Amino acid sequence: MNILGILSLLWQVLKSTVANETVNKAMDNWVKGTSNEIDDMVWKLLEQATGVTDAETQKKMLEDGLESIEKEYDVAKLEGRVLKMRRTSRRWDPPTPDEIRALMTGETVEIGMG
Repeated sequence: MNILGILSLLWQVLKSTVANETVNKAMDNWVKGTSNEIDDMVWKLLEQATGVTDAETQKKMLEDGLESIEKEYDVAKLEGRVLKMRRTSRRWDPPTPDEIRALMTGETVEIGMG
């Protein structure tokens, strides 16, 4: 599969899942640095789905997988396990304006993870 095929496949996965609340929650949690086990399952499913070349199979895989993950989340919520699922993760500290300016002018600066 060429790069165009891979990009097309990734776009199809993104289009079919972007409206899903569970996927959106996983994305928000990842951006905030507050991902949990359920979010990890969402990312694993998306990763697996990108390897499926048949569009119908991929769509079914995503629908079934997200439904299963949503059920797992509902069970965890009922059992009060949702907060225990949180894991600590590293957060990305965006570069400061001075660091951006230094990078644009060619100066060497180190931008680290928080």
